[in-house]
Amino acid sequence: MTCIIGLNYKDAVAMAGDYLCSSSEDLSVYTGPPKTIDGVGYSIAIAGSLRVAPFIRKVLKNKKPYTKFRNIDDVTDFVDDLEECISERLNLIHGSSEETDFISYPFELMLISSNGLWVVESDLAVYEYTRFAAIGSGADVARGALEALRQLGVDDIDKSLKVAITAAGNQILNVGNKFWTRTIRKAALKPVNGTGKKST
Repeated sequence: MTCIIGLNYKDAVAMAGDYLCSSSEDLSVYTGPPKTIDGVGYSIAIAGSLRVAPFIRKVLKNKKPYTKFRNIDDVTDFVDDLEECISERLNLIHGSSEETDFISYPFELMLISSNGLWVVESDLAVYEYTRFAAIGSGADVARGALEALRQLGVDDIDKSLKVAITAAGNQILNVGNKFWTRTIRKAALKPVNGTGKKST
């Protein structure tokens, strides 16, 4: 599994993740490409099964208004369509009498746009973060590092991303220290306060 962290600053939203992937079958760990899907003005990162990636791309191809990801409602609409897309596929495989089970596609998502930072948890609940978030392997370690940096008054995106990923990599076996980043500048400067989250 990958460690992914996100930062929501006053002038930009940023995300980073390590390159390591792990196989649940033989517990091997290997280096893979960034588990991201990048579009115009947004980026979506996947922690967990990459089997969800084709479904995400299929939903995004519809180019519905929510793909601008302006707010939590847009993200929720996207997740609703993603759930429907996956359910249709599972019904096709198992038959309409089979209950669709998202354990078949265990994943979490982190999504950034110029308007914010959101996390889609494994039960498809959507959360909006006003400061920082972390998902995947080593998420607790990364969140601890980010909170420590906040307490120390560190307000540098690149430094925060590096410290948090490195902390997770030093403490968790299947998290690497080499990482990718995505940064999206905000169109208008707006203050961001606190570290809270809200759910729909």
